[in-house]
Amino acid sequence: MGAKTLIATLRELQAGTLVAHKQDDAAVTFAPILSKEMGKLDFSKSAETIHNLVRGLKPWPGTYTSFRGKGLKILQTKLCPKETCLPQTKGKADGSLFVSDKRLYVVCAGEALEILSLQPESRAAQTAQAFLTGAHLTEEDRLG
Repeated sequence: MGAKTLIATLRELQAGTLVAHKQDDAAVTFAPILSKEMGKLDFSKSAETIHNLVRGLKPWPGTYTSFRGKGLKILQTKLCPKETCLPQTKGKADGSLFVSDKRLYVVCAGEALEILSLQPESRAAQTAQAFLTGAHLTEEDRLG
């Protein structure tokens, strides 16, 4: 819909037939000022909610959590199809990490969210695969 509207608007602008409409001041909404605290991840929320937060707060203020008592920025995620990942989340607490096919996942409200890239405290950004090489995850490891 947006692409079609943009094309139609550009054609009207080029033809000189574009008619301006005053915005209704009563319908105006304001976005809140972003703060660093908005980026703190709560893994009791759905995977889709967290995925959208990671995308929406990039690059600033970014999203973060903790891992083994240190800060961890989550830079990029990918939703996992429920039929594929849901069975692997059974019995796991929110924030639990698991690996499947050399991919890193976190449990979010009983769903799985794939972590594609992250940045451990005082380290450079890295892929999840690079993180897994050095992290040596255990069953007890959790985010948050």
